[in-house]
Amino acid sequence: MKKISILIIAVFLVELIGTDILLAQQQDPLLLIEEAKEVLGRKKAEVDTLKQYGKSEDAMLGKGDWTAFSCPSCNQTFQVNVGIDTELEKGLKKIICPYDGTEFFPRQEAIREALEQPSKPITIKSPFTGREFKTTTSINDVIYGDAIVDPFTGKTFRFRPEEIKPKAGLAKGWQSVIGPDGRMFKVRVGTEDKLEEIISPYDGSVIQLGFGGIGYGGAMPFGQKKPSSIEKMFSRGIRPHVSRAIRQFGYDIFPEPTIRRVMQDAGKRDRMDAGRSYENKLFDDARTSITEMISPSINTRSAAFEKAMFYPTGNVPVGSDYILGPDDTLIINIWGAMQQTLPVTIDREGKIMLPKVGPLYLWGTKFGDAENLIREKLEESYTNINVSVTMGQLRTIRVFVLGQVKRPGAYILSSQATAFHALYEANGPTKLGTLRKIKLIREDKTEETIDLYKLLLNGDKSQDYRLSANDTIFVPSIGDVIGVAGNVKRPAIYETLSQVSLLDLLNIAGGVGSAGYLQRMQVERIERHQKRIVLDLEFKDTENLEVKAKDTKLQDGDLVIIYPVSAVRRNYVSINGNVYHSGDYQLKVGMTVKDIVDKAGGVLPDTYMTRADLVRIDKGGGRKVISIDLNEVLKADKKENILLEEWDQLRIYTNSEVIPMRVVEIEGAVNKPGRYELTNDMMVSDLIFRAGGTKETAVLENAELFRIIPEGTSTVMNIDLFKIIHRKMGSADFILQEGDHLYVREKAASTQKTIITLSGEVRYPGEYVAQRDDKLSSIIERAGGFTKKAFLHGAVFKRQSLKKIQQDMLKRHLESERNALLQEQSSLAGISSSSAQSDARMELLRFREKMLESLDNIEVPGRMIIKLDELEFFKGSEYDIFLENGDSLYIPTAPSSAQVVGNVYTPTAITFKEGAGVDYYLSKAGGVTKSADVKKIYVIRANGETVSKFARALKVGRGDTIVVPEAFKYKTPTGLIVRDTVGVLYQITLGAIAVAALD
Repeated sequence: MKKISILIIAVFLVELIGTDILLAQQQDPLLLIEEAKEVLGRKKAEVDTLKQYGKSEDAMLGKGDWTAFSCPSCNQTFQVNVGIDTELEKGLKKIICPYDGTEFFPRQEAIREALEQPSKPITIKSPFTGREFKTTTSINDVIYGDAIVDPFTGKTFRFRPEEIKPKAGLAKGWQSVIGPDGRMFKVRVGTEDKLEEIISPYDGSVIQLGFGGIGYGGAMPFGQKKPSSIEKMFSRGIRPHVSRAIRQFGYDIFPEPTIRRVMQDAGKRDRMDAGRSYENKLFDDARTSITEMISPSINTRSAAFEKAMFYPTGNVPVGSDYILGPDDTLIINIWGAMQQTLPVTIDREGKIMLPKVGPLYLWGTKFGDAENLIREKLEESYTNINVSVTMGQLRTIRVFVLGQVKRPGAYILSSQATAFHALYEANGPTKLGTLRKIKLIREDKTEETIDLYKLLLNGDKSQDYRLSANDTIFVPSIGDVIGVAGNVKRPAIYETLSQVSLLDLLNIAGGVGSAGYLQRMQVERIERHQKRIVLDLEFKDTENLEVKAKDTKLQDGDLVIIYPVSAVRRNYVSINGNVYHSGDYQLKVGMTVKDIVDKAGGVLPDTYMTRADLVRIDKGGGRKVISIDLNEVLKADKKENILLEEWDQLRIYTNSEVIPMRVVEIEGAVNKPGRYELTNDMMVSDLIFRAGGTKETAVLENAELFRIIPEGTSTVMNIDLFKIIHRKMGSADFILQEGDHLYVREKAASTQKTIITLSGEVRYPGEYVAQRDDKLSSIIERAGGFTKKAFLHGAVFKRQSLKKIQQDMLKRHLESERNALLQEQSSLAGISSSSAQSDARMELLRFREKMLESLDNIEVPGRMIIKLDELEFFKGSEYDIFLENGDSLYIPTAPSSAQVVGNVYTPTAITFKEGAGVDYYLSKAGGVTKSADVKKIYVIRANGETVSKFARALKVGRGDTIVVPEAFKYKTPTGLIVRDTVGVLYQITLGAIAVAALD
């Protein structure tokens, strides 16, 4: 029962606040409930914020077009709802990375990154064989339109990006976050790291994340570890962006609080119940149930648990300068004339008791001197003994940690503890507390000042003072702060003790990085609490920086930005194409085209030597192509062997890329028909081999070769492939010429299987393979004949070839109808007539257009009228036809109704009555409407026949369909055309209805 209750409560929590809380905290269920209450309150506050800002429901729920972006700086992926921001959707507005604060234009960044992508293997599908292969290409190859060689056929084709296989979808784990302005975005989360805050991609505001991602306070799991700035510089090049998402230096070394006190006073909790919301009471009830199930004494464990966590004592090594005091334990080992181990503890008066010797005062004595004092004291009563003293249990001291710390209070620590130990136990200063002016106040009122930067930056522990009982560590509010962002070794927000220079700040931040651009630094400053200004700083070189930066004074709140050098690579030229080592090379003074060809190892065989292209960026920023004769270049011709300029790209072509490939073709009964490259001295047998050989059904003795002869005419030659393939004497194998087309015939009887489908009332329905001269009766015999329920008069025979003909006829009819409709519309526009007449004609045209649209969606059945009979009478009759592939025969059971469709009041199926005529069924359908054309009533028989003459005098059979068409009163050509259109519509549609009625 308890397990079921836990499950119900867990399901309730998941439904109410999502699974993130349960996943984020693997701890005390009481704390889980407390956290759930906080999240519920935060969500309510967020909805109130959204309403306050007047955001629409779409913004609140995150509806719209979610678009994934990749940050150019940290390479992390996030999603933004661009559908609620027009400028963002058009790419006209900067977007901000929620991880590191980098600003970028999404579209421009995507283009720039694409151009910078190096060549890499991609999978492409061959347009000739459909098989896939891998090749190496880049975006530049797409721009230049380089040809790709199909490795299966040797043919070349142009690169098409759509041939590339799409990348796998984005990883799962998207977490929705609502910013202070009420707009929602998504970040990708995992399980490795913890991320305390992120940045809104809309306005750059910092958001403190809570459990579950939405809200404030707490931590959120984060997936992939971010690469460092140095790793990014080497792996992805120098980025032109500067992240402003800098953190305060030094605070991350302290742990976050992990223990939350549980309210133990039940009376207080009961008094707080008044005025609580329904949701909070639900959480309280759930908490009570879980508490009772897990531990009845859970409220009594808090003090012991915290002491085990935060008040460590025990056997630890001490130095000889350790000062002994009350509660310290010493282990005295005596051997020689006597053997004894004495554990003694210094009492409140500062003494220990020795056997036969009495008290010995050690309070204030150094541990290194204690052994001599004890030995001297024991030797007063004992002789011939040896003494050694070790430290046992250390005493504890109580210190106070107050001020701007995360967990202020009194702490019981080891007597060996230092100021840093106490700060660590209190989880360190908050970000509003100082790291540089921490006060250590002794019990005798003396004070020491602690600057943690000495320890954090230089490892200097000189101010990590050892604590004494009743010492107080006080953390005042933080002092002046200055931020440094961009290309420094350690970008962060630093606290200053006094006014500092730019050089001092850069030294604290580890110095300017190798990618820092000294000619562009900026200081963003808040001037006189009135406005934010920007100051530009320029330094020629490192030496100039060290001299001038000393005189550049900074003030509280300044943000120093060190921008990177240009991401554009300089001083290189490129060569690609048919050379041994394509790529980028250093541009040296006097470097020519021949020099870079030589550096690339020279040209490969099959190089097109008549021309190479040199792509150059001119002074105006445009591109121009200079054609070069490689033959002359390799001879060092001064005219062709021109000097290279920065960013020149030399393209070397192969013969197959420039000279059209000579091809021959083969079709017919071969395994791989198609076009093949004509190589030197290629013979007919070679072409047969490349085509995978001939099929078993091939007619080898009578192949034909189509050839264009030099005079401009053509000829067809008969070839005996049997002799060529088996190398018989007098073989007719010969060399092929460009444009030759070989056709290998196939035996007619084996060209195609004839599949016939029988369904309905036959003994063995299914698919049957018919031979070439099989008739319908033979397949019916193989299917076991008809069953007793077979309704032969309503058999439906369909043929695929007939269906195609009917579809083509319908298509031609629709085209002619549309042309006539356009002509009518044009003529109507040029004729002046009364408004009533124009409206009537326009209404007629619209009706006609609607009818044509209806015809577009009609599928013709492809039915052929077949009159079946018992097999002994059907065999050899005019309806016992030869079969085609795709034919189907459906034998229905005898229907119990007849159909009435068209212009009657109730078009429906009516129970069949033997001997009844058309008028009987029309009366059953409510009679004809006023618009019915009673003179044109016709009957579609169950076998597909249509009877239109004297239809009302007919007796209606089972499965027949009575059609009542509409009468047209228009005598104009338009009216006649509409009538024809409706007639076609009726013939096709109602023919399909007649077939469906038998199913």
